[in-house]
Amino acid sequence: MGNYGFDISFIKIVKELYSNSRARIRVNEGLTKYFKTERGVKQGCPLSPLLFALAMEPLADRIGNNGRIKGYQIRNKEVKINLYADDVLLIMENPAEAIHEIQIILKDFERYSGLKVNMSKSEMMIYNMGKKEQKELQTKMGDIKIIRNKIKYLGITITKEITKLKVANYGAIWKKIQEKLKAWGDKRKILALKMCIIPKLLYLFQTLSIKIDYRQIKEWDNTLREWIYGKKRNRIMKKIQYTPRRLLGWGFPHLQNYYEAFQLRSLLEISLKGEDKWIKVENEINEGRGKYGLYTRDIKEIKEKLTGPRKIEFECWQKWQKLWANKISGKTPIKSMGLPERLVNTLEEKGLRRVKDMWKQDGGIINWLDLLEKGGKEYWLKLRGIWEKVKKEGAQPTEELKVDKLLNAREKTSKGTVAKYTI
Repeated sequence: MGNYGFDISFIKIVKELYSNSRARIRVNEGLTKYFKTERGVKQGCPLSPLLFALAMEPLADRIGNNGRIKGYQIRNKEVKINLYADDVLLIMENPAEAIHEIQIILKDFERYSGLKVNMSKSEMMIYNMGKKEQKELQTKMGDIKIIRNKIKYLGITITKEITKLKVANYGAIWKKIQEKLKAWGDKRKILALKMCIIPKLLYLFQTLSIKIDYRQIKEWDNTLREWIYGKKRNRIMKKIQYTPRRLLGWGFPHLQNYYEAFQLRSLLEISLKGEDKWIKVENEINEGRGKYGLYTRDIKEIKEKLTGPRKIEFECWQKWQKLWANKISGKTPIKSMGLPERLVNTLEEKGLRRVKDMWKQDGGIINWLDLLEKGGKEYWLKLRGIWEKVKKEGAQPTEELKVDKLLNAREKTSKGTVAKYTI
């Protein structure tokens, strides 16, 4: 833990928690005698997942830093390994050469940690490799199976062809949901939707960033409403149906809002955590377009040039921006305003990091000549443009936009973020 930068006092606390650790097992109606636990983590302890993640980190480091294992290259970024608890996904450009290195690393990891990979449950999906090469690779891989068309990772079906992702995931889940609708019959239907049915779709909304046609989601919504009310004409306004129960509505889930909320949550994370690996990869793919998340103003100009999940996210944000950010937020970074890097560095050195720094405490915008002095006369035109824009469209220092409230809430906790979007 010391190698990962943890303070010595924290390490001592963890050691104290695990020194002389004992456990006993409930068998039928009795309990066994206490026995000393010499490896593993405590079941149910909130610290256990974090300790397990630390124990897995040497494996990730060894694979990530091995030059003979080549990951997927996205411009300047390399994607090689994804880890969630004990689920590992490797992405390799040279599986035939890398498999031997992987086997050595896994044996070493097993020897030091006691954790063993179940090869018979491991799968590999091959791209752009002939049948002869696949047979040769299979002999090297032992019990690992070569899968032709799709594999499953963390509940998501990853298909060889991207065009089949939607059917393989949403198609399969919707089929299961329809079976559940028949099984539930006349039981507490809204509760059944929220607890047993909707979460299955929400998980896909959250983890699988592919575009779903509005008509498709509307069809799902209509099917669920028909299941609740039957085929008879419903006389309750939809607005009341979708209003939360705490606001005296029916609390009926609105799939379109949930779908868009999960897309916007990704932009929120980009706004707050610009250094996360997945954000850096998306920035590389989109050549930096949209890297300021919810603070991005020139959506119309960049939207057509975006690709992947970020394009979907900004299509949703364009719909909601007028409601949530009808003015330029005071939290907007100056560097997102389209200024030259050298000018941005100069302004930041003079204390102008965000739009709110361009306003006086009494509410008026700073004097134009003061801004010119801070930025330099050679940038007169750029500075005048940003000054006029903030004066006309900027939110006052005391004015808190809806997007500001959301960002402030997210900085405190990640819980309930999607719920705040959907209200």
